[in-house]
Amino acid sequence: MGNLTSAALLSYIFLKLGNISSFGSGARTGAAIGFFMSLSMGLVRFATENSLDITGTLTDVVVGTVMTAIAGGVIGALFGRGKKKA
Repeated sequence: MGNLTSAALLSYIFLKLGNISSFGSGARTGAAIGFFMSLSMGLVRFATENSLDITGTLTDVVVGTVMTAIAGGVIGALFGRGKKKA
C-alpha cells in the first residue's frame, strides 16, 4: 500500500509539472524527489530512533532514491505513450 501511495504522489507531481513524458525524464525527476523524501525521513529516523546507524541511514537513502527513480521512469514512460511526436 505504501508503494501505491508513493506512485500516486509521483503521478500527481508529474501531472502538475506537465513535462514528464519519457522514461528518462521520469527517472531523473523521480530520483530527485526520492532523494529528498528518503533523506528527510532517514535523518528524522536517525535522530529519533536507534534502528539504524548513519551507514544504514545513507544506504536507505540510496535504495529509496533508486526505487523512486525506477518508479518515476515507468510512470514517465506510461505518460509518454499517449503523446504524439511532432
